[in-house]
Amino acid sequence: LSEMPAESHVSVCDAHTSNFNEQSVPPVQATFAQLGKFFSHNRMQYIKKRVQTKKKIDQLNLSARFTFVNMEIKLHNEGCIMTTDNNFIAIVKLEHPEQLDECSDFEQAKKVLINQLRITKIIRDDLMELRNNLRAQLVKITNMLKSSEKLNYRSLCREICMNKRISDNMKYLAKNFYSWKRQQLNEKGGSPFSGFK
Repeated sequence: LSEMPAESHVSVCDAHTSNFNEQSVPPVQATFAQLGKFFSHNRMQYIKKRVQTKKKIDQLNLSARFTFVNMEIKLHNEGCIMTTDNNFIAIVKLEHPEQLDECSDFEQAKKVLINQLRITKIIRDDLMELRNNLRAQLVKITNMLKSSEKLNYRSLCREICMNKRISDNMKYLAKNFYSWKRQQLNEKGGSPFSGFK
């Protein structure tokens, strides 16, 4: 190397020290259009292109599995189905799927996918059903309280203890309150139920 002229444009590299005379060019990352799939760093999440089939059913032309706001989301190609881990099923579409083609890694593709995803029809939503049932029960209790002339603590404690949606801790407190009130009235010599009217 010492015999090379000073004006030479050849890069000299010392393999033991990794010193380069010229800057190395960073490698070009492949896009989603080129690779057809991306995986998360732990390979538990993915976004994959799917080939259009001849079936007479709507298709997303991709499938995916990823987490978003502590929820696992799965996208199924055929039928354009989206499912989540809390019993939510919907038909979806992608507004501009071509924007995914320019992505160069999983996180970027996931962000674009979330922004492009649109729900067109909800098939199943257990959380909404549960919320509506709880709301109906609260409306019923409110109407009962409005229509009752006097609050009957014995009936209230019994209703709390028999309700399946009330926590065990609340049921325990209602039983203890009932027992305490009964004991208090017995010590005074009155009827154990006269104070609950």
